[in-house]
Amino acid sequence: MALNSLFIRNLGRVSYSRCLNVQEGIYGGQQNSLAAVAAASIPSSSFYTYKLPIKNSLVLAEHSSPVFTYGYFDSTDMVTGKQLKELSRLGFDTFKLNKREQGLLWHGPGQLTVYPLLNLPNDPITKRDYIFSLEKVIKSVLNQLGLDCKIQNDSILLIANNLKIGDINIFSDFMTKPGFSLNVNPNLKYFEYTNSKDVTSVWDISKDSSITVGEIFPLVVENFGKFFGFSNTLDSNQLYMSKDTQSSQQSQEHLFASSSSSTPTSSQTVNAPLSFYCMTNTPRRGD
Repeated sequence: MALNSLFIRNLGRVSYSRCLNVQEGIYGGQQNSLAAVAAASIPSSSFYTYKLPIKNSLVLAEHSSPVFTYGYFDSTDMVTGKQLKELSRLGFDTFKLNKREQGLLWHGPGQLTVYPLLNLPNDPITKRDYIFSLEKVIKSVLNQLGLDCKIQNDSILLIANNLKIGDINIFSDFMTKPGFSLNVNPNLKYFEYTNSKDVTSVWDISKDSSITVGEIFPLVVENFGKFFGFSNTLDSNQLYMSKDTQSSQQSQEHLFASSSSSTPTSSQTVNAPLSFYCMTNTPRRGD
């Protein structure tokens, strides 16, 4: 599957509702571009010749406060009214999603959540192939951290002890294809309110007290681009910084052009590592 560029949206520590707003904006842009393709009667086989701005995006987030999600069609065996009332009493936000049936799932500080928003005309990938590639991404990321895993019933389980370290088949209502979550260094007490049992994290297994969500981010980007065949990955934060820096340089050059005694101020580098932007850089064990 040879695709074009993948745009990386690192939202960092962000509220769940704000993350949904960003996804809605990306999804709306994709739909507008697809409508333009249809209105112009452009054959999908010639799509890339026209270079219309359908941006395949990978949204990564570490949700800033604990939140619980559940599926619209979840049975009362999976999510009970009593559970939801208890979460509300404790002050937790809950969100009902249309595209998922996994019972209660937790998201929050110390967990990396990955939302692929991919939308291509005449998309050749089947659901089975997509999941297979997504599993390769997850396994490769954890392998680079010295952990071997397997995917079973939408759970990411460590082979060594069968403990759950994340979830696959993560959805929002703006996603056409599922994503996943990885527990990096969260406070595991929150999982007591979900249907997940025997949960662990990268921090617990590696005992590396310095491991952070920001360190996992570039591994996910690298492996997603590799196993999904994207020819290029573009980090939106770097693009914005590059534009701001270019604009700043032009302003400085204009300001100092008439003064021979002054020299332009050097611009901030735009070559910072991907993990530099937004993601937490300290463990969040006590959240």
